[in-house]
Amino acid sequence: MKRISGKRIIAFVVCSAILISSMGILGIGARGCIVNLSKGYGMPGEIITINGSGFDPRAHYDAVYVGGNTEAKITHATDKQLKFMVPLMTPGPYKVSVRTAVGISNEVAFTVQPQSSAGGMQASADDTEGITHLSWAVAAAAGLAEYFRGPYNERIYDSSCECYELLYNAIEAVKPASKYIEGLWVDGDLLNKIWTVYQLILTRGTYNMSSISELLGTCKAFIFESRGAISKYAHNPSVEDSLSGVIGDIGTYISYLPPNSDTNPPKVVFDELPDIIRDDSAEYIVSALACDEGFPGYFNSGLGSMEMYVYLGTQSLNGLVKRCPLSVGYYESIQVKFTLPDSANPGDTIRLITRAHDDAGQMTEVTTERVIGTTYRSPKIPKTPTPTLTPDEVADASALGAAQVYFQCTDSGNDIDKLNVEMVGENLKSRTPYSVSASTLGIPAGGGTVQKTLLSVFGNLTNINNYFDFTKDGWVMLRFWFTDRAGLNGSSATVFLYINSPSDNVEVFKFTVGDVTADDDSFGVALPSWGVDTHSTRIGQTETFVALLSDIQPGQTYVELRIQCDYSSNSVGDCVVKLQDGARFSDGTTQKSNNITYNPGQATPWVLSIRAPQPVKPPRPGT
Repeated sequence: MKRISGKRIIAFVVCSAILISSMGILGIGARGCIVNLSKGYGMPGEIITINGSGFDPRAHYDAVYVGGNTEAKITHATDKQLKFMVPLMTPGPYKVSVRTAVGISNEVAFTVQPQSSAGGMQASADDTEGITHLSWAVAAAAGLAEYFRGPYNERIYDSSCECYELLYNAIEAVKPASKYIEGLWVDGDLLNKIWTVYQLILTRGTYNMSSISELLGTCKAFIFESRGAISKYAHNPSVEDSLSGVIGDIGTYISYLPPNSDTNPPKVVFDELPDIIRDDSAEYIVSALACDEGFPGYFNSGLGSMEMYVYLGTQSLNGLVKRCPLSVGYYESIQVKFTLPDSANPGDTIRLITRAHDDAGQMTEVTTERVIGTTYRSPKIPKTPTPTLTPDEVADASALGAAQVYFQCTDSGNDIDKLNVEMVGENLKSRTPYSVSASTLGIPAGGGTVQKTLLSVFGNLTNINNYFDFTKDGWVMLRFWFTDRAGLNGSSATVFLYINSPSDNVEVFKFTVGDVTADDDSFGVALPSWGVDTHSTRIGQTETFVALLSDIQPGQTYVELRIQCDYSSNSVGDCVVKLQDGARFSDGTTQKSNNITYNPGQATPWVLSIRAPQPVKPPRPGT
């Protein structure tokens, strides 16, 4: 018969006592019971297995404590086994225990071993895998945000690229933390998750808010814990601050991901068509424009490609496929040249097809025809001289109204009827094309030089304010084209307008966000505009932020503030927000605190509505 060691008998008795007291006296399920550890010692970053019973297979309902106060990261959980990573803490003897929803388990001895070098973990000459993998996670975040474009994608892309370069240059300086970081990487199965990110990019995957949020949240959590390791073992402030910026930018990007996938197909218009196609050997040119524009609440995947084909009956005369650089919100052009074959005759039909695809797999097709020998007299705006808008930077409706648009126009049919304006871009309240009678603007039916203020085009400042948003910085592209009395549309002219809103620099009030108990919580803060940098507050500290006039939504008097828990060893972050300068919460108070659940990439932000003090109107430009 196999003998049972004394230690096992003691462990069995302890577990039985806990089991009896839990079930018999309290009348509820059993607390966790530790039978043994895979080893009774280990360095920070090592994975230790707890064998026992009564654990919750849902890891976030268990908590492993080393020394009673320090919570260790659980990497795997079943009802009979938990795996945890030895936390960063002072070497020495401790007790390990497990807390479940029922209560605290028995304690077993465990020794945190000292590191073998004074500066931190001993790293061999080639022991930089952890830092390399940290760089991969940073690069994955940059690539995912750049491909799945959304609000703040440029910010996260820029900060991630800068951080990647900094890690590359500082790899020797931060190498002492590499072993611990590699432990996080291996145990979290991050290689497969990061590979999923790259596969999404390489295969031009479909946008899904929850999956993108989860993948970026995983990157964010790994980067955050890696930053802590670098702070502990290498202490490199420049790398730590750079990682903090990436963490905050990922959090902001996640918070503002649009909930809906891209359901808006691209727009396509023919821009240049020959007036007449004769039965001869001349070369003809056809061009078209395509634009993929985003809408609030919808992800915009960007224009991916364009196609143009010219057919005589079923015979292809020419064709072209053009890859587009994922342009979002502005027009890309495509042009095809063709000549007629000897078999063409007057009266035959030339069919012109243009298609535009976005990266969500949506396609728009536009087809038009030209009959050989028939004259089409549509209005035209030639590309030379170049159409201009002067000035092209404005601050308000009056300045925009004073800007002058200039281009030439011709119409051999001598029947120009309307000038049309289509607007795409960021600072728009309406995307409905605007039309005005050519005769109202004094434009001759046969064309000529058009040099008009935008006030004369839109009629009055009310119309301008109905179309354009001057509360934030941004850009708008305007496309002008004419329609004749027969309804034919001609070629168009495009100009860019940049709005430099003075509102973006007007301070309304300050507020602080921080850790209630000053222990180990940190938070990401987000406001609607680009005016406030969003990043993680440092552990146990407070940060002061500024709310700007542009943070207040048009027609409203409140500011929407979003806060999420970036890190907390206790699963929730005790957050406090204090308002200054006369700002009030919706209930009239100036301070609030809340426990925000820490769950990277999926946590619902704490959203607060703040009544701003009556803002002072910004001065007009030049005053």
